[in-house]
Amino acid sequence: MEYIFIGLPAYNESLALPKLLEKISGVKKILESRNIKIFVVINNDGSTDDTKIVSEVHLRNFEIEGEVLNSIQNEGLGQGVRNILKYFLGQSTENSSLVLMDSDDTHDPIQIIELLEWSSQADVVIASRFKKGSLISGVPRFRILTGNLARLYLQMLYPFSGVKDFTCGYRLYKREPLSNLQKNYPSFFQHNGFAAMPELLLNLLAEKNKCVEIPLNLRYDNKPTPSSMKVLRNSFQIIILGFSSRIRMFYK
Repeated sequence: MEYIFIGLPAYNESLALPKLLEKISGVKKILESRNIKIFVVINNDGSTDDTKIVSEVHLRNFEIEGEVLNSIQNEGLGQGVRNILKYFLGQSTENSSLVLMDSDDTHDPIQIIELLEWSSQADVVIASRFKKGSLISGVPRFRILTGNLARLYLQMLYPFSGVKDFTCGYRLYKREPLSNLQKNYPSFFQHNGFAAMPELLLNLLAEKNKCVEIPLNLRYDNKPTPSSMKVLRNSFQIIILGFSSRIRMFYK
């Protein structure tokens, strides 16, 4: 039996999680018909709303096998992802994969099937905003601008990677690359904020892992709560991260 772990970093997502978990339950039925089981890991990052209760109730109601990891205080997206990565490596078997996605209902779980289909060709499969055929709805113009600037900057530094979208968090990771990364880099990455996602990818690229991209269906208009991302601060962190990671890769 093959297992797909679905990691959901969550902070105050009690409104979005019921809709998202209902969609995941639909994907669960499709994958089970292919002898693939899913296991959902929700990292509740010190939420002040009902994220914990909503997660537990709807996992049970939709008959989804899963676990809710609870932090006492908000530690940031990076720490939430780190918690999920450690849980995945501690609980999964060799033929398991991890899909990380946003918990705000902007990523469509049906794309997990396509991510899985492409996983035979790469170590990391990225749902990319910049792949031909992607559908993007409701994203503010300023976010689109900064996203494109980040793409151009990181593509310039890492042209050999074949990656266009370094910052989107919707990705499938095979177990072995993550396990190898943990051996060499126990914390996986340094950042605890949104820059953790590009840093994780750059660290995997430094380990010579192969990435492929599929078109992303991003429904930002489904998001029920305002984004907590500080766009300018995140952009500055990515500038520093891109340059420093390239220097480390050069001397490795």
